[in-house]
Amino acid sequence: EGLALVTDAASGDVAWIPAATLSVPDVAAALAELVGPGGRPLVAHDAKALVRSLDELDVDVRSLGLDTMIAAYLLDPAESRYALEELLDRYAGARLPTDDGPAEGELDFGGDGVDVGQQAARLALAVDRLAGPLSDALDARGLRSLNDEIEVPLVRVLARMEIVGVGVDVEELRRLSTELV
Repeated sequence: EGLALVTDAASGDVAWIPAATLSVPDVAAALAELVGPGGRPLVAHDAKALVRSLDELDVDVRSLGLDTMIAAYLLDPAESRYALEELLDRYAGARLPTDDGPAEGELDFGGDGVDVGQQAARLALAVDRLAGPLSDALDARGLRSLNDEIEVPLVRVLARMEIVGVGVDVEELRRLSTELV
């Protein structure tokens, strides 16, 4: 539906770019430059999904520095949940704001009380708040090189495989199937 970018972490400023704006050629080109080779280090949660989405706009993400979901997995591979909200609580001691619907006297018209841009902004700030504690934990446990040299580059490779697909030798698979049965 769009993309939320933290523009000033200290003040909590976030820019929301709706999908329609992202598809404008000049905007997509600027985004490609921002996250392309030599671009600003990108921090995301479940970055593979972001890489696949941006690929539809011909934006090739090359500046991924940290995927908070993967970092959390490296720190605790036995954990089965890597939801952003839970990681924010666990590693940063913070919580996402909750909305209990519209304020008294306001109409909601059946919505959930928070528009998609505001929710995306909150999630982007959560990722920003997690980046420091997760990076520190990776360093403390000696996992920085595994994250930076193996896991983060693999995100783009796996996303590209999902986009392009993987070629297989059907005849060889059939042969193996009959051989193993």
